[in-house]
Amino acid sequence: EKVVLEAEVRTPGGKGVANSLRRQGLIPGVVYGEGDQPVAVKVKARDLGQILHTKARGNVLIALRMASNERMVLMKELQHDPVSHQVTHVDFHHVSLTKRITVAIPLTFKGEAAGVRTGGGILEHLRWDLEVECLPTEIPSEIPVDVSGLELGQVITAQSVRMPEGVRLVTDPQLPVVSCVIPKEEPVP
Repeated sequence: EKVVLEAEVRTPGGKGVANSLRRQGLIPGVVYGEGDQPVAVKVKARDLGQILHTKARGNVLIALRMASNERMVLMKELQHDPVSHQVTHVDFHHVSLTKRITVAIPLTFKGEAAGVRTGGGILEHLRWDLEVECLPTEIPSEIPVDVSGLELGQVITAQSVRMPEGVRLVTDPQLPVVSCVIPKEEPVP
């Protein structure tokens, strides 16, 4: 998924300047990348919020338009206000469309495990995302994990998860992702 975001170059300032921008509905940020000098920018909070609510969430490829040029970027880090949870700062990472990058992709669990259906077990989710390597244009929004064949006591590891075409697993292949276990009973006092 690719979206366009308008940005303006800003002069770096202190806390007062950043707070003033936020009161105007703008979010201060910085754009950096390999071999690039960091550039201080400001973007509209509303536009950034719309991007954060896309299916790809933080892994959306953004065409950041600044003055007369356009850079392809990914959101690297978001800072939030601890009370209001509003975004207070954003870091954009300039990426090359021909160079593979490492990103964390969320997992979605499909089906009902056989051990849950017939054995009274429960699913224990051990990982909610996997780190993968791919081109910025091939970043999947999610990786589906089929748990329908999972019996009691079995585990699905990272290497067992089917990767989309063009995507390579970076996470340790032996790490467990999900297991089907017997629920533990608390002792009655």
